[in-house]
Amino acid sequence: MKAKSISDYLSAIDSEEIDVEVEIQNEIKNIEEYNKYLNAFISKFEIQTALEISKVSPRTKNSSDLPLFGIPLTIKDNIFLAGQKTTAGSAIFQDFVPLVNADVVDVALASGCVPLGKTNMHELAMGATSSSSFFGPVRNPVDSSRISGGSSGGSAVSVAMAKLPIVSLGTDTGGSVRIPAALCGIYGFKPTTGILSLTGVFPLSATLDHVGILTKNMSDMRVAFDSLTSIDDRVQGISDSQSSAVSTKVGIPGKYFFEDCEEEVEKAFWKTIDSMRQVGFEVIEDLEIQGIEKISRTRRTIQVTEAYWFYQDLVKEEDKRKLVGKDVMSFFEMGSKTGMMEYMVSANERTSIISSVANALNKVDFIAIPTCLTTAPKIEDILGREADGIRRQLVRNTEPFNLCGFPSLTIPSSRPDSSKLPTGIEISGRPLEDSWLLETGERISRLLHHSTDGFEDETTSGSERSS
Repeated sequence: MKAKSISDYLSAIDSEEIDVEVEIQNEIKNIEEYNKYLNAFISKFEIQTALEISKVSPRTKNSSDLPLFGIPLTIKDNIFLAGQKTTAGSAIFQDFVPLVNADVVDVALASGCVPLGKTNMHELAMGATSSSSFFGPVRNPVDSSRISGGSSGGSAVSVAMAKLPIVSLGTDTGGSVRIPAALCGIYGFKPTTGILSLTGVFPLSATLDHVGILTKNMSDMRVAFDSLTSIDDRVQGISDSQSSAVSTKVGIPGKYFFEDCEEEVEKAFWKTIDSMRQVGFEVIEDLEIQGIEKISRTRRTIQVTEAYWFYQDLVKEEDKRKLVGKDVMSFFEMGSKTGMMEYMVSANERTSIISSVANALNKVDFIAIPTCLTTAPKIEDILGREADGIRRQLVRNTEPFNLCGFPSLTIPSSRPDSSKLPTGIEISGRPLEDSWLLETGERISRLLHHSTDGFEDETTSGSERSS
């Protein structure tokens, strides 16, 4: 039996159609094969290690108390897993072994997940390409000559290539879950700030950091989020009035979020919007968000300053500096030159931008924009130039929701095949309305897909709009 979703997988376990240990062993073999050419993992676990860490008996008959029983888990290598190397993709931490789990890992293991390994990433999570890692670049599962996106590149690849329903944990400071999810053709979710604990995660920017989730489909995303938060009381549920597409308003802001957008990305975005209109979503174009021109500078200033504060003792040592990638070091140098007054001005601008985005979301229920403005570029075109113009195309549309801390989700908006690379549509909502955002994301996903993991024939979905 090939389970397409977590619910299918759990049902098959409970009915004894499948054996967890056998399924996990097969997935480990799958990882061994694709990791040879995609370089998605820094550490891979053997079956006994995976089961011992999970503390779940594969012969348990009743999984009703464990909502993620037997579900494979992959963990970005800046998230602590006790007793296992946690390198953050950096030579500086290549031998670091934490004594405790990150809080989010504890919750995942308590929910029944079986960890399969630690995933490769952009060094210290300070990049959007995952091409700059001490362990080598992560490669795109659709075209291995291209980047996976980052910094949670290995996590995205592990989901895209998995043969089983799977949950991957990543981190997102400027888009680092949603960017690789979009470029690899899967689903990525950054919840409201604070919903998933950051305790036990290598920090980059205390103001902007989030833990995020990557899955193969929206059904699994909702199960994973509910399990990892236990339907946190702070997260608003879905009312009857919210559940109808007819009553849902989606706003599309202006040209700032479409500048330098590749034609195929924009075409896929508007095709999705047209499909949403056809089933009753109310779409409001040219939604005004004041102060958007300040977003990029404000977020960058906060990120590089806080990153330097945390890592300054390391980067001040000449021997350690030599171990850090040039693109990452350039951000540390930028942070070292940022004065306290500039940082405080940016913190104040952040408050203003939060207010602007909140005001926009008072007029609509969700904001929709392309997740990235480009498809995955070639690795050879990126190496050594990770901080150049490509970063702006990857990060511009994701970073506003790190600055605000509002929930943000990416959904595949095109079908990857031999001639097309994956693209994504980003749907973002009001703080603490994470559950409604995920429910809406599931409805949008059903518009595009015949099933939980397949795309419909693109020739039959909505009308085209010229870019």
